[in-house]
Formats: sequence, structure tokens, C-alpha cells
Amino acid sequence: MLSDRLNWLSKMVLQELRVQNTSVDIILLSAKDLARLKKRFGLYKAGTIPDVLAFPEPSNFPHPERHGKRFLGEVYLNRELDFERLGFLLIHGILHLLGFAHEKKNDILRMEKQERMLMRRTTNK
Repeated sequence: MLSDRLNWLSKMVLQELRVQNTSVDIILLSAKDLARLKKRFGLYKAGTIPDVLAFPEPSNFPHPERHGKRFLGEVYLNRELDFERLGFLLIHGILHLLGFAHEKKNDILRMEKQERMLMRRTTNK
């Protein structure tokens, strides 16, 4: 099942990054629903296929149901994409939850380097 594979991948990514005792929620949406969500937050670009959206959780927000695990946030993915693309987008979303950005050239290079390393180590791609 797709959600099981993505949950496994998120655990592998966090393990590779040595981020322990954390969890991430992965939500699969249709392209239409993801576009609607991105529009709501002013993040949708006309003519593009919506692919990923990540919302970090405030660090002081209580989550007693997490049994001591730190909740990083939610990654929304377009379920209509193939698994390899979804894997890359999940990695991209998790990096955003961990504070990575692609605003400045140096930030872009740093994030892309992490994405390549994580793809290679977790998916052999």
C-alpha cells in the first residue's frame, strides 16, 4: 500500500538524518484538492501540477497522543504521482519541516545536496 511505503520511507529519512524520537504525518490528496489547499495559503502557481506542501508543527504545541515523540508536522502529497516522485517530494517536505529552505542560492544548494544524498541512501536512486 502506498501510505505504508511512504511511512517507511519517512522513518528511513529521519534515521539517515539522525533525527530521533520524531514523527511526521503524511497526507495523500488528489491534485485538485492539493491545488485548492495551496491556493488557500497563496502557494499555488497557475499552470503547475501541485505536488507537495509541508506544514511544520510549532515546537511548543502539545501532543500527548504522540507518547513522547516530537511531532515535526504534516507533509501533503499529490497521490496521483508515481512512487519515485512521491519519495523525492516526501524527502523535500521533511527537509522543510526540519528548517531547510530554498530562498537563497546557498540554501538551495544545501537542500539539493541533502535531497540527493537521501534519495541515494533510501531509494538507491
